[in-house]
Amino acid sequence: MKAEKIMWGSLTVQMSILVLILISVLTGRPVSNLLAGAFGVSMFLSILSSIFVRNEKKKYRID
Repeated sequence: MKAEKIMWGSLTVQMSILVLILISVLTGRPVSNLLAGAFGVSMFLSILSSIFVRNEKKKYRID
């Protein structure tokens, strides 16, 4: 399960980098601004996913 999650995480990172490059090429904006925005978004997503994982663990806990 852990390896699956790591694979999924690296895949999403690769996808987001590709999307960033595409957006920067299409809009003609500097990549640094986009990277700053993407960093904020990725932090937000990681916080959300950690909360979700914590809730999932609570569901399946056996007392």
